[in-house]
Amino acid sequence: MWTKVNEIIDSHRKFLLTTHINPDGDGIGSEVALASHLKSLGKDVSIINSHPIPFRYSFLDAEGEIKVYQPEVDLRSVHDRDVIFILDNSVMDRLGTMSEDIKSSRAIKVCIDHHIGSAHNNSFDVTVSDESASAVGEMVYSLVKSRTDRLSLKIAESLYVSIMTDTGSFRFSNTNPGAHMVAADLIASGVRPQEIYRKVYECSSEGWIRLLGRILVGMAFECAGRMAWFKVTDEMLKSHRVGLEEAKEFIDFPRLVDRVEVIILFIEAEDGKVKVSVRSKGRLPINRLAVRFGGGGHTYAAGIVIEGEMDSIAKEVVEEAKKLFG
Repeated sequence: MWTKVNEIIDSHRKFLLTTHINPDGDGIGSEVALASHLKSLGKDVSIINSHPIPFRYSFLDAEGEIKVYQPEVDLRSVHDRDVIFILDNSVMDRLGTMSEDIKSSRAIKVCIDHHIGSAHNNSFDVTVSDESASAVGEMVYSLVKSRTDRLSLKIAESLYVSIMTDTGSFRFSNTNPGAHMVAADLIASGVRPQEIYRKVYECSSEGWIRLLGRILVGMAFECAGRMAWFKVTDEMLKSHRVGLEEAKEFIDFPRLVDRVEVIILFIEAEDGKVKVSVRSKGRLPINRLAVRFGGGGHTYAAGIVIEGEMDSIAKEVVEEAKKLFG
């Protein structure tokens, strides 16, 4: 699985790591872990993303090495790299402001992803895809372990964050035996689960809590209570000083309602686009719904980005989602 990637690592010196727009715990954790491993091999490594690292993951980057892409400053850094690793993303356009510059770079482009359809993407020189992996962090763990039996605490903590967040703290349907076996080894390597959980999930701002209350009051239920959906406007984000990536975490709360099987969260971004997150408890596949609107993702967790007015988009997506219930 990793033979070609290891050959690339061994034969090159300068690496760039990046992930999708609005990076999450899986993307950030995978980047930090792989970068730390490459540096241990004496490689020249940089991490640059289109958007800033969310506050809750900032402890993984205590030295502030993860940069936000600025073309006038970082274009040379993209073009003088030997290899570019794209993690947790197999769609070039989801690299945001970096996408065109990465496309034009002569660097070897290596994609490591676990989303449906990533194995058939031809945008990269090398693609390693594993749809059965709970997170890209699980794949990076496999890559690092193919080269060494020892994991530094930084690598172990980063990978634990990756797997913990992408499995919803080991409660989502992608929580497989591999996720638990990797987590066990990471704990054996020094990870303290209670400390990582506290740093990631018990650091919300007062504004985040107040906004949560506001949107829960406005939540709508459809299909005899089997579907819940709600909206977060750009004004709501700004008035409560909550970032877009932080707001995406609100989608987990309707799962607490017994009858709810499908949850849809609409977030209005200031760029005129609407970010739509769709989740299923595991009985109804929802990735096809996302594909109908130009999105994608996993069978029970998918996303869409649509340009337009949020109320009309929400109405259209909700009406289409109702068809899932026959």
